[in-house]
Amino acid sequence: MIKFSVIIPVYNVEKYIEECLISVLNQTLKEIEIICIDDGSTDDTLRILNNLKEEDSRICIISQENKGLSSARNQGILKSKGQYIFYLDSDDKLELDALEKIYSVFSVNDYDILYFSASCFATEENKLIIDELNRLRKFYFRPRYVLEPIRGTDFFSQSWKEHKYIVSACLQVVKREYLEKNNFKFCEGILHEDNIYTFVTLVNAERVGSIPTVLYDRRIRNDSIMTKKKNYKNVYGLFVSYCLLMDELDKYSFIDDNLVRCINEYLYSLISEALRIFYLLNEQEKAVFFSLLTIKQEKTFNQFKENRELGNRIRNLEYINQRLKKEKEHILKSASYRLGMFITYVPRVIRRKIKKMRGK
Repeated sequence: MIKFSVIIPVYNVEKYIEECLISVLNQTLKEIEIICIDDGSTDDTLRILNNLKEEDSRICIISQENKGLSSARNQGILKSKGQYIFYLDSDDKLELDALEKIYSVFSVNDYDILYFSASCFATEENKLIIDELNRLRKFYFRPRYVLEPIRGTDFFSQSWKEHKYIVSACLQVVKREYLEKNNFKFCEGILHEDNIYTFVTLVNAERVGSIPTVLYDRRIRNDSIMTKKKNYKNVYGLFVSYCLLMDELDKYSFIDDNLVRCINEYLYSLISEALRIFYLLNEQEKAVFFSLLTIKQEKTFNQFKENRELGNRIRNLEYINQRLKKEKEHILKSASYRLGMFITYVPRVIRRKIKKMRGK
């Protein structure tokens, strides 16, 4: 019996793919298949894959033209035969007993999805890498055990409130039967596809668990999706994720106010990040972004854009008002102001008397 299908999309990772695969081949749990989807690599990646396949028949290689990460993962899901699906990025690696530990937890409680923690590492040293390592040092750590299965909606609310809702598909193992029953797939043609996949699979799940154990090692490197300069594709991916999730939510009738509030905050975070990156784009990139939208999507995005700009103007006016109030208070308390009031006291009294007499 194949216990795990490890799905690894690969694209031009000749520097990292061997280390990645060795971490899977050397797992203490052996009943696995390793599905590598070569997404149109133009470097030496495919040759390295074929060499490793000759040494271990558990490796399966699928080649396709370049279609992106989501398409590659979807192909892997279709090919998979294991009880559980594990997604691994081709420049990352696993702790050697990761799959055995995960399987032992699944054998006690039958989950739809099990979440776990990761650490970050780097083999390059520069300011960008060091800054990113420091930023993400604890980002992928889940602080608590959830061994007794709970509903996915409850897990989402808990994770969101604790600032530990991690969307990475690589930090979760999902039962293949659960995926197939619900026909869950990755949205193709966009970046930030994990936002949709993780949310939809989670809120539909009846049995969810989590362990804080670090089982995954995420590599921080130059020119990865994480460290590349953000562009219109990031804005488009985040905004489409928001739109698709809004459409998805039409299927549900959530009555838990706390859950609804958490979902609203999550969706707002997607829009906020999309707008933040949008304002960093040059005019040409903004034009390309708008060319990708439908008429309805463009109208929705412009509404958010106008609301943000209006909010910024209101905040600026409030800031100016507060600054003027502070300046006024400072002037009223200053020694020069009090001295001036003292010097002009007699003339002011005389003026008031003269006005009073003229009034009579």
